[in-house]
Amino acid sequence: MSDKPSPGRKAIDAPGLPKPGFAPKFSSPGILAGGWLFCSGTMPTDFESPVDSVGFTDPDALYRPASYDNARLRQQSHATLQRLAKIFEAAGADIKTDPIRIEQFFRADHPTQQDFDTTRDTWAKGISISPYLETRNEYIDEARPPSVGFGVTDLPIPGVDLQVDLIGSPGVKKERFEVPGGVASPLAGYAPAIRFGDWVKLAGEVPTDWQGDWMSEKHMGEPRATDPRTRPNEYLWYGDEMAEQVNLTLEKQAAIAEVAGSSIERCVNATVYIGHPADFSSMDAVWKKWFPKNPPARTVIPYSGLGGKGWRFEVTMDLLTNDSNLEPVTIKTDKAPTPFGHEPQAVKVGNFLFFSTLRAVNSQGVLSTRTPPGFERYVDQGAAQMRAILAQIEAISAAAGTNLANLCRLKVFMDGWNMLAPAAQELANAFPIDPPAVSMHRVNGSPMIAPGCHIVGDAISYVP
Repeated sequence: MSDKPSPGRKAIDAPGLPKPGFAPKFSSPGILAGGWLFCSGTMPTDFESPVDSVGFTDPDALYRPASYDNARLRQQSHATLQRLAKIFEAAGADIKTDPIRIEQFFRADHPTQQDFDTTRDTWAKGISISPYLETRNEYIDEARPPSVGFGVTDLPIPGVDLQVDLIGSPGVKKERFEVPGGVASPLAGYAPAIRFGDWVKLAGEVPTDWQGDWMSEKHMGEPRATDPRTRPNEYLWYGDEMAEQVNLTLEKQAAIAEVAGSSIERCVNATVYIGHPADFSSMDAVWKKWFPKNPPARTVIPYSGLGGKGWRFEVTMDLLTNDSNLEPVTIKTDKAPTPFGHEPQAVKVGNFLFFSTLRAVNSQGVLSTRTPPGFERYVDQGAAQMRAILAQIEAISAAAGTNLANLCRLKVFMDGWNMLAPAAQELANAFPIDPPAVSMHRVNGSPMIAPGCHIVGDAISYVP
């Protein structure tokens, strides 16, 4: 399926980095292209025992039965960041100074499918990420990169509580920006925004004042961590809480973008995390109001475990500075499905191609790999849906002047681990030379917006 990668796209390996010899090579540790370093989803494993205990002072902590154990998470955080530091070093970068975006995925027992379906409860309760944050600060200096953190049902290896996706830029000169007055500041110590070159990256923003009902004497119904401005009166028929959460969050992102020398209209790529597929239509309607023409590339991930009670929306954005000479180009081809939401197939900016939501559906949201009822066992949906996603990437890449082999990063979200092995094999088949940096996550919900859809992809490619 794939041509050869362009000379400007380079796979990064690191001496001594453990590799899974028992599985096909479907991911590279890192890809360096266009001045950005894309690291694969990195976990604390040596691929011999599920969780690597080498060098840890208390190896038993890695396997304690408690749902979350501070010592175990701290040790797993060290092991994960040590591996990422090796990838950065092999690429001529420094993990202390050169990260430009960090995404963290924490194993969480909640929310369950029932939480999503019956109460729209997206809270990934039971997690304390403080040990991870303390460890992160030992490895990454200010200005720390914009951050996104989520609870996922499970990670590919039993016993692993953490996976980190990191993007860097060797030798980057970046400036940190805080939230403006009137906008509540996040608590985890990351930069709300950084600016470097033509780019502004915004951290994941959520519909909260970072207090909610905590220590409040006001009674607003079910206690939540949401901003009071998003709370409709629960005793009346009126109000759309999801729409209010989306609108407030985009207002906050617009204010932060302005402080950093950009504007929300200069957004070229966004990743949106929502709780339940039923929230999609409200989110999309508000999105259309904010981006009436030429919307950014947008990937929408449902069934996200979010970090505050009552949150149902989070968004992270890549923007161009107001004074950048780069201009986004919307990519459209009839050889790939048109997204059924308010998003283009992809947006090309300079040397990067940002894809919108990738899934095996047609333009009406109908599964393209479905079989007649009663014949489902004849088709491996993990393989079939990954092939369909790769075919979309290939067609859109060709329309943008690049090819499938130049894919840099692919985040894969699936609703069951029975999808992983066949999807990984399809990736290995498609990339015989230097596969992209890949991460795999399982979310606790089904279907992935479209009926029968089990896999969603979030991708960035290099355009020579």
